Parts: sequence; structure tokens; C-alpha cells
Amino acid sequence: MDEWVHLSSCRRQALVRAFGEELTDQQNVCCDRCGLSLDGYERAVRRPEEAPVRHWREELWDMLFGGGGRMKRQSEQIRQMTERELLFHLYVTQGLLLLAAGGCSLFLFDWAEWRRLWRFDLTDVLLYGAGGAALVLAVDFLAMRYLPDDWHDDGGVNEKYSAAARFRISFLCALIAVTEEWLFRGVVQTHWGLGAASVIFAVLHVRYLEKWFLFLMVVLISLFLGALYEQTGSLWVTVVAHF
Repeated sequence: MDEWVHLSSCRRQALVRAFGEELTDQQNVCCDRCGLSLDGYERAVRRPEEAPVRHWREELWDMLFGGGGRMKRQSEQIRQMTERELLFHLYVTQGLLLLAAGGCSLFLFDWAEWRRLWRFDLTDVLLYGAGGAALVLAVDFLAMRYLPDDWHDDGGVNEKYSAAARFRISFLCALIAVTEEWLFRGVVQTHWGLGAASVIFAVLHVRYLEKWFLFLMVVLISLFLGALYEQTGSLWVTVVAHF
């Protein structure tokens, strides 16, 4: 072995001779004594191009006003996310809103006032809640049927949720309806008015700013739900309409 290590001639030939044979075919890539090059074994590593560093003002402008194809980038990001990742982000968001609604209620309402927010009247729920939901669905159906697809493209969010189980979708709709109506109508609108509730609701849907039709629909639906709450004084009505 020591001799083989210190050989000045072909190592492959010496190894074959040790077994009583002769090397008949010379290899193009033989050994280090025959001029072996490691270039063929080294894989070229391509470094990813570093994204240019953007100023925080530019990022904020894109977030608020959708510059530079923000909806397109968001659509690509959503399509790359798994359903589990998307659900995780949704649960975190709704959990934060639920904590905000519960925390504000502790300071802004006593028990009797809080119970009045959830006053249940079957007639109001069916007439205003279910009727309002039917009206919104009808408008949405007409918009999807007669308006260009690009107008109501939300960046792939609904496509991801459509793959979820029916029970899960129902649970998500109920969670979102209860959480957002409790916060925006029950807390914000009760204490600061319909205008404040609608503005905050629209700000949380700022990702739709680049899609003017979707953003307009969000604002109008928020005003519509606020009007239902002003008329009935019951969160159950707006929860059913939102659902």
C-alpha cells in the first residue's frame, strides 16, 4: 500500500497488476498520475441573484396602493403556498381580530350592553340577515357572470379554499363572520359610528386596492352590513348576512 501511495507511474495499472492482470484500455479519466482533472467533478454553483434592496417607503407605497403589479406577486405567492400554510395564516389573523374584539369589549361594555349586541330576533335574522346575504350573493353572481374575470380575480385565495372540505369551509365562514362582525359592528360601529367601521374594514382589505372593483365591493358590503346593524341593533343579523 505504501508503494502504491508513492507511485510515480499509473496507479490504475499498478492496481490491476496486483491481481495478475494488465490494463488494456487506457481510460480518459484515469488517476492523478496520468493527469486527472477535477474540473469534470466540480458542479458549477449558480448563486441566486440578490434582489435589490428597496427603501421602506417604496414597500409601504406598494402595500397601500398596489404599485408594480402587487396583485400579480401576491397571486404567485398564494399559489406557491400549501392549503395548510394558507389556513394557518387565516387562523392567526382571525385569532388576533378575536382577541381585539374580546379585549375591547371588556373595557367598553358592561355585561348587559354586551348581551344586547347579541340580541336574537328570528324575524330580523331571516328578513335582514338571510335576505341581505341572498342580495349580496345575487350581485356577486351577476358580477361573475357578466363582468370580465380580471375584475373579480382575488389573487387565487378562493381557489385555495375551494379545495378544502365542505365542513372546513363552513367553519371558516362562521369564524370569519362572528369575529369580524363582533369587532367592526359590535365594537367599532357601536362606539365610533358606521363611517369608522367601514374605513377600518376597508383598510384591512387594502390588498384589493389594485383591483378597484373588488375594493369597491368590499366598501359597499361593509356599508350594507353597517346599515343592517343600524336597522336591527343585532350582531346575529350581520353575522348571518356576512356568512
